[in-house]
Amino acid sequence: MLTRFFALIVCVASVLAATTPSSAQEIFDSSIPLTAAGRAAHALKMRLDWIRNHPNIPLPSGNPQITSGFISTPIVALHIPPAVPGVFFQFATGPTGLAWTEFDFVGPSGQNYAIYYFTYAAPTSGAVNRLGTTYRFNSYAEAGVYTLVSATIADYVGNTTTYNPDQLAKIFPKLTFYLSNIGDSDSAKPQLLSGKITPTVSLSSPRPVFAADLIVSDSLSGVGGASLILASPDGQIYTQAWGQPGTPIQLPAKLTAAANFTYETDFPRGTWTIIDVSISDIAGNTLDISDANQIKSLLGSNTFQLTD
Repeated sequence: MLTRFFALIVCVASVLAATTPSSAQEIFDSSIPLTAAGRAAHALKMRLDWIRNHPNIPLPSGNPQITSGFISTPIVALHIPPAVPGVFFQFATGPTGLAWTEFDFVGPSGQNYAIYYFTYAAPTSGAVNRLGTTYRFNSYAEAGVYTLVSATIADYVGNTTTYNPDQLAKIFPKLTFYLSNIGDSDSAKPQLLSGKITPTVSLSSPRPVFAADLIVSDSLSGVGGASLILASPDGQIYTQAWGQPGTPIQLPAKLTAAANFTYETDFPRGTWTIIDVSISDIAGNTLDISDANQIKSLLGSNTFQLTD
């Protein structure tokens, strides 16, 4: 079951595998925070790796902690490089050491911004000053207050601790930074107008791919990506269909999000369910749909069949 659960398509695992180790290396910064399913899958992979490399040794327990911190950039001005927020934090972990942290911010109109930190050195305590250096606010970013709403820290066996706003307020003296933008800003969410999904995916076909053809639009910055979370019949396995256009989409056009099942031959057959649809624009505004009836109305169905 553990192996089956992690067999899902999670961008974190693929990025980790493609990254060259260093003492302190950024894996990715994204405008879309890691999903709960992604965190769980990554934690599970770390546990399995540790068990494989340490046979007959009990799995270390204990939750890693963020002991203190502050937002090191109270004002981020788009016209002054690097125009990214920063977080300083101190931490303590168990014997396996720090693996990664994630800090999730929400903008004035619900935009998502995340800062990630990953280290191969696996220190058990220390301090880090982290800038969101890969994902930068662009010229369309909405000016206003961005608030830290969640933080997660993980050790190298997958023990994780996630903090909500009330808990963060006891660790950080202030949970916000202000983004200054003197240009045109985009605060409107993109639109999903309609869609069509693959009704059946056969694992024996040459290309067992689930696809969702989505008609999307955006008023200013343009649609930059789409994501669908797919759940197995028993609700124990999740995978993601993802799509990104060649150029941002403003006027209504098709964007295809796909999930490849080629290597997932042990996934359970039966009725899979689309439990979430997310459309994001270049400015970071996100349309998120998790209501089953709304997904059915837009896509014609919220389920598909996985067969032999």
